[in-house]
Amino acid sequence: MAVFRGPKGRGPGSSCCVVPVSVSPDPGLKMVQPKTSGLSVDISATIKEASDTACNPKTPTSSVLKSSNGRTSITPRETKSSRLRKSLGSAGSPQSVTSGAPHSRSHTPEVNSSGLAYEMTRLRDEARAKQHEVEALSAELTTVNAAVATKNRALTAAQASIDALTHRALTAEADLAARSKELADVSAERNKARSEAAAAGRAADKLTAQIAAMPKGSGFSEVIAALESELKSVRASNAALADDNKGCYSLIRAKDKELDAAAAQVEAAKAIAVENKELQNSILDLSRRLKEAADERATMTAVARQREAEVARCQAEAAAAAEAAAERSRQLAVTTTELKASQEREAELADELALLNDELTRVRAVAARATVREIAGGAKDEGVVPIKMHLEEVRYLQGQNDRLKEKLSQAERSAAAASAQKERLHKKLDTLAASTSPPRKPTIAGGNEVAALRASLAAREEEAAALREQVEKAGPRVAAMRAACKKHERDIAALCAQLAAAGLQPVLAPASARPKSGSRDSSVAPVVPAITPSKPSQVQPSVETDEVEILLPAGAIASSVC
Repeated sequence: MAVFRGPKGRGPGSSCCVVPVSVSPDPGLKMVQPKTSGLSVDISATIKEASDTACNPKTPTSSVLKSSNGRTSITPRETKSSRLRKSLGSAGSPQSVTSGAPHSRSHTPEVNSSGLAYEMTRLRDEARAKQHEVEALSAELTTVNAAVATKNRALTAAQASIDALTHRALTAEADLAARSKELADVSAERNKARSEAAAAGRAADKLTAQIAAMPKGSGFSEVIAALESELKSVRASNAALADDNKGCYSLIRAKDKELDAAAAQVEAAKAIAVENKELQNSILDLSRRLKEAADERATMTAVARQREAEVARCQAEAAAAAEAAAERSRQLAVTTTELKASQEREAELADELALLNDELTRVRAVAARATVREIAGGAKDEGVVPIKMHLEEVRYLQGQNDRLKEKLSQAERSAAAASAQKERLHKKLDTLAASTSPPRKPTIAGGNEVAALRASLAAREEEAAALREQVEKAGPRVAAMRAACKKHERDIAALCAQLAAAGLQPVLAPASARPKSGSRDSSVAPVVPAITPSKPSQVQPSVETDEVEILLPAGAIASSVC
């Protein structure tokens, strides 16, 4: 079976016809049987499609080309989708929205022209662009599937033609073997006729020699007549043999012509075998292209899945960015509240320091007034002090000392709490600064808010530095207050020692009659303790019944009023 094509190899006017050819097989010719174990061929369903594909080149995904030997070659055309597939072959990152896909307006309202809303809009636009790309890839996958189906039909048609050519080659080999056998039979008959003719010639020569050797007698004529009749019969047989020989020659010529035709058919069978090999190569090429198409389809599917994963990741990043912005806003509010509380506590500490300074000034003024009053009241003798006034001042100074101690301890605790609060705020500020200033440029929304956060953090750091300076400035005053308290303690201890040396034991008033340490009213006179004299010779009653004088050393007055 041979396929003949019209004058036009391509286009609607091309014609195809199938003509059966019988070729005698040649035992020496070896045909190549194609391996079709990996291909599923349905000849009855695809012969019409293969003929349409070969005759009509206007297919959506492939073109039919004609080679030099008349075979059809199906190659995919380079369409827009294939160019897109080539461009997407090594695409690992998503395209930019501004460069590849058109901008789509967002339907979400802008919140105070915030960068977060702009970033969310950009992410939505990018997601839509990725969706469009996924749809384009789906259409490309459909096109590739159609191309694969077309190639499968072409493979089926090529397999059918290979089967037909194989059948023709086998038929030609069988015919060639039959003709060779007939030619051998004719050659044997011709050789037999030649041997019979040679034997008849030799018999004629023998008879002629016998005739020449026979004696001339009465029976000579009879012998001659018998020999002539025998000669006639031999000549007739020779003529018959010559006719047979001519028939054999004509038969041999006919067989030679048939052999030439068989040789031509053998050459045609060889050409068919070559074409069969070429068809096998084309089948292998189509199989390779089919595998490439399958790989390309898998690649495009992976790219589509990667794009979908990137869209999901972008959406997750947008949600995480929004949550991070809200969390940072909450942290900023908490930090601002704590900083305000720290400032208020700093103001309270400053008020306490001022109050302590005022109390210290009051104590010094009271001591000065007591000294002046002692000097103005006069003493009966140098070194004699009214014990009632002296003990009143000592008791008052002791109460002031206790109150100053309490305030000092409270101030120390407040300073420690303020220092701990300051350290905690500094740590939070450092954490926020580290979280809001990454080493690379942030791609999330809220750039203006982050800048505002940084500015506010810088302002808070300046305020914290000012607070530290205030605390450092208040440090000497606190140290001075501590020194004054220690001095008052030493004075009270010295007075108590002097009283013990004088033999007096002060009995303090009950707790209800004591002045409160936190009271700011200095006009209330302290309760005078009762004095139990241990040495009556040293106590002298004064004019007033409620005063008692005691003789003290001269240096005790100066130490008590300091």
